[in-house]
Amino acid sequence: MGELNIKNLKFSFDKSKSLIACPSFCFEPGNIYALVGPNGSGKTTFLKILLGLLKPTEGEVYGAARETIGFVPDYNGLYDSLSVLENIKFRLSLYKMTTKRKEKIQQMLTSYNLDGETNKLVKDLSLGMKKKVALICALAVQPSVLILDEPTGGLDSDAQAELAEMLTQFISPSTMVICSTHD
Repeated sequence: MGELNIKNLKFSFDKSKSLIACPSFCFEPGNIYALVGPNGSGKTTFLKILLGLLKPTEGEVYGAARETIGFVPDYNGLYDSLSVLENIKFRLSLYKMTTKRKEKIQQMLTSYNLDGETNKLVKDLSLGMKKKVALICALAVQPSVLILDEPTGGLDSDAQAELAEMLTQFISPSTMVICSTHD
């Protein structure tokens, strides 16, 4: 795994005003980075550029770390009409991975009291449970980079603590974590 580099990044939706202007920066493996700012400040747009979903107006994003990225969007990115287990299997299939990681996935489900909910449709889960399932989906692919967009939004303090514990317990020490928040 390598670094994720940003070189003279700029982004604007129109030519009149830059939403994002970031000089050169290097995200390194094994570190946790937080993008902190108010709503509308460009945090999600910046993450979309890192993910390759938006192209910068100027500059570039490059590096070996873009190989396997786990992503949890602010809206959780799950399919409501699929069960918890179906969502996890679907995510693994996107990365051409089998369910060989069953033991680790089962450990995550058990740790967060979701093992009895695997056949439940996502639409029937609470917001906190949905966020946990989304994080399990992202961690199941053993990402070199984990990008979290507002992972604690809408959660009470206990659920926020559970998510933080889940991250420390289940991410690899070499995983790069990039998180946006307004908290």
